[in-house]
Amino acid sequence: MVMRNTITKSDGNGYGSMGDRPKKFLLKVGGCDVSFHRNRRNGNYSYYHMGVWDGGSKIGTVDLTTKYRDVKSIVAVATHLATRYQGKGIAHSIYERLVCKHNVTLYSDNQSLGAVKLWRRIAMNKSMRLYFIDNGYEFFRSNVFEVMMNKNGKLQATDYKGNVFDPYKTTGGLILVKKKSPIDNMIQNYIPMRRTQQQLVNRFSRYDTWKNI
Repeated sequence: MVMRNTITKSDGNGYGSMGDRPKKFLLKVGGCDVSFHRNRRNGNYSYYHMGVWDGGSKIGTVDLTTKYRDVKSIVAVATHLATRYQGKGIAHSIYERLVCKHNVTLYSDNQSLGAVKLWRRIAMNKSMRLYFIDNGYEFFRSNVFEVMMNKNGKLQATDYKGNVFDPYKTTGGLILVKKKSPIDNMIQNYIPMRRTQQQLVNRFSRYDTWKNI
């Protein structure tokens, strides 16, 4: 069930003391610089840390953790921004750049009210697409359903039989992909047909990599 936090409010205390300002940055959004750090974990899971800097002050973080054992480019995202930097489009810009430029698919299953608003805004972005995915450790064994905004401004998902349901009242999470990307095409054309896991893995494996990082 999509429930709690991906954007957490903070007064910013402590951010400035979390290490010195890096010399290299991956992104620049909203007047802030965004650093990127990779930390390999054991097994099939990896952890990535992004720092958001305003000058010499670290005002936020974006933590990315590999979500599935069979796909390395899908990561669960947890974002923390100092209160006065929220609502400025920083998180949205970072998500858009990761998805559209760096071939990263973002997963979220714990959303605050602020995060819900962000993902609704994302649903209106014509360059990206939202899906609902049920719980599991392997992406290619999961059910994936398209998510759109209804006329009341709320997100709704549609299953393979055309039934509409509320993704925020169903066990699972949301994933964000670039439209017409390999993973989007695969979801649109193959997963609903229930191809075998190995067929899907073989077709997608050559695209399963981050770009320009």
